[in-house]
Amino acid sequence: MTDIKISRKHQIDENELRSQLEKLADQIATQFGIRSDFGNKEVTLSGSAVKKGSVSWTADTLSIELTLKMVGKVFKKQIKQELEQKMNEIVARS
Repeated sequence: MTDIKISRKHQIDENELRSQLEKLADQIATQFGIRSDFGNKEVTLSGSAVKKGSVSWTADTLSIELTLKMVGKVFKKQIKQELEQKMNEIVARS
C-alpha cells in the first residue's frame, strides 16, 4: 500500500526535468537516506526508510509514490512535506 503519493502537472523539457530530479535525488539521499536508480522515464527509490518507491514522469505530469518501512512511517509527514515542497519548486520553474 502506497504511503505517499504526489502528482504535479509540469511544462518542463525532459532533459531539464531529469536534471532537476537528479538534484532532488542527491538532496533526499543526504536528508533521508533514500537511494535513487535512474531509468528511462522512472527513478526507483529505496533505502532504510523506503520499502519501495518511484518517481515517474510524462510530457506533462511528475509523480512520486513511496511505500515506507516502519522507520519511514515515523517520519512520513516530514518526508511528504519535503517532497511536496521540492516538487513544487521544480514545477514552478516551468
